[in-house]
Amino acid sequence: IALIKAYMGLARDGRDATLLYLFWEPRRAKPEHERHRAEVAAFAQAADLPGTRFVAQSFSELWREWEELPEPDWIAAHAAALRQRYEDA
Repeated sequence: IALIKAYMGLARDGRDATLLYLFWEPRRAKPEHERHRAEVAAFAQAADLPGTRFVAQSFSELWREWEELPEPDWIAAHAAALRQRYEDA
């Protein structure tokens, strides 16, 4: 419900906006994690208001993207440290 309220609030504002939904997911997904991903994907499909974009991403996916960025020069090392600290814990 909170996600829907946030999305609708951005859409009502009238300016172009992106709502980024970051979520934690363990390395070995269980059925409840797969169900969560399916629910988020269904919401993303339904979230099609003009000027308001919805993006869902796990922290692991975000960190992988950061590791591939050429700039700033510190971001790849920072992302690798985050992945080591939180994914291997």
